[in-house]
Amino acid sequence: MLRICCIWRQSAGNLLTDFAFYEPYWLVDLGNVCIALHLMGGYPMYSQPLFAAVERKVKKMYPDSEFVNKEYTKQVPLVARIRMNLFRLCFKCAYVVSTTAIAIVFPYFNQVLGIIGALNFWPVMIYFPIQMYLKQNDVKPWTPI
Repeated sequence: MLRICCIWRQSAGNLLTDFAFYEPYWLVDLGNVCIALHLMGGYPMYSQPLFAAVERKVKKMYPDSEFVNKEYTKQVPLVARIRMNLFRLCFKCAYVVSTTAIAIVFPYFNQVLGIIGALNFWPVMIYFPIQMYLKQNDVKPWTPI
């Protein structure tokens, strides 16, 4: 990790093979699969503010649409009830597929993923917590902290 921070432009896109770790190939492939699973779990979580904003806007535009507004509930054994909305399901799938397709089409796959990650990461981890702190503590603009 230190090498990535110090020599960012010279580090490889594949972190597992950057440190002269090429064999056994199955272990490198397993590590790449684990990284992909990790990213697939975090990607939708950091995109939740975008999903909520789009859903709110579409619900205002189409208040009578069943596709947008109807919630379906399903009882899953050993788990609580799951609420599902067709628009939410379709939009999230289309968002993930389209951003993945755009990233694959570009020759700089790692850089595009980095930009998408930064755009999703910054508001969730930096902007919103600061705004919540300012609101909760009633900090006025231009006051010294």
